[in-house]
Amino acid sequence: MAAGVKGIRVYLDRRPREYAESITRFQDVHLAAVGELESSFRGELELYESGVYSTERGEGGGEERWEWWELSQGVEACCLLRSEWSEYIGSAPNSEPETYHAPLTEYQEGLSKGYTEFRRIYDEQYRLLQHGTYANTLAAAVARMPNARSLGFFEYDKPTEMELEDSLVTSDYEALSQLITRPLELEAILAEGEGAIASEDCTLAWELPIALHKAGVGLAQVDLRFCLQYRSFSALNPPNQTPADHPAPAAWDDLAATYQNLESFDMGVTVLAPNVPKVKTPDIDNFLGAILSRCGPHLRLLRIDFTNVARGGYGVVGDYNTGPFLRTLPALPRIRELSLNSLALPHAALDAFCRGLGSELAYLAMFDVWLQGGDWADIVDTLRGKMATTRSRGAVECVFNGLLGGEFMGVVEPAVLGDGEVDEYEVNRGEMHQELVDAVEGYVQGLLDENPLRNGGR
Repeated sequence: MAAGVKGIRVYLDRRPREYAESITRFQDVHLAAVGELESSFRGELELYESGVYSTERGEGGGEERWEWWELSQGVEACCLLRSEWSEYIGSAPNSEPETYHAPLTEYQEGLSKGYTEFRRIYDEQYRLLQHGTYANTLAAAVARMPNARSLGFFEYDKPTEMELEDSLVTSDYEALSQLITRPLELEAILAEGEGAIASEDCTLAWELPIALHKAGVGLAQVDLRFCLQYRSFSALNPPNQTPADHPAPAAWDDLAATYQNLESFDMGVTVLAPNVPKVKTPDIDNFLGAILSRCGPHLRLLRIDFTNVARGGYGVVGDYNTGPFLRTLPALPRIRELSLNSLALPHAALDAFCRGLGSELAYLAMFDVWLQGGDWADIVDTLRGKMATTRSRGAVECVFNGLLGGEFMGVVEPAVLGDGEVDEYEVNRGEMHQELVDAVEGYVQGLLDENPLRNGGR
């Protein structure tokens, strides 16, 4: 059985200390979800009343999930839950629900049981993550799996809204109690405004790979798809030092050695910095730079996606400047698949990176890449040349969308927000912009003979 294991997938169950130690905060984060669901129920009821949905299934213009009476029952359940939970939390002295002496209703009993179980699991998790116990134990097990060469970190799959709907509409109190014991989803935590996330799980991003390396496990493939926090990098920095640009050499060296034979690196990381100055970004640069600094000769696939970087908002084009850690990359002579998404790059960094690519490149994708300073024309010529060898052997694939900066600045306009304010990052890309992007895509793939960015980019 051990020989059949190909890799390890780690799902991060977020049970922050702040919610395990406060039933009030625990209640609030779940009440927010109930409030959203209640609004959804009411919206569906309005559709019934407007005639969009019929009172009989299979008729009318919509595809209703619930009958009218079921939606009404759902709204009533949401209101009752909110009222009973608030009474349970608010009536107890010092908000300590265990001192609440009135008989508990079924919703209150569900909240009490759910919170107790949530805290029990948190305590177990906390003990397991302390002193590298989890990382070292898992590494010792993987060392006995000779073909386990991949590692992935993923966010916990959140409960579906449908599960919460079902429990309220059908008054399934036990199902509701079990739902609220699950890990909290990242969006729900952030919606409270403080972004309180325990950092213990984030430290696994380096503790586990280093433990695997020390146990003799050679990693060839790594997927990182979870939230990185600035404050969680303190374990990699020297004690009693706050500057983020002075990491502990031994820790970073261990991380670099762990990934030195990496062949595939796929990263779609959310980087969150609530109430933290941007000066902390060198932590992220050092982390990614250490991962990629020694694996250049072996790397075949590289995907870097910062679509979900949140620094003042989601989906901001070019919000994360990847120049610092991109410059730490050596040449990538064996790279076959390359994808860059939502990056801001100085011209010198992107130009040097592209020149370091080998001649085996067969797939290239760039989405919302913002070139800061300089022009795209020479970079596009370089990329076309890098795909020439594989193009001569067969089809290559190139996908560009949302290229910005350089020659493209003349064919986009800043987006105007609802109040008339101009957002310099979110841009309107008209037909002319897309036509130029499509032409560049065709040129790199060898479908056009002349660089469309020459002669004024027209």
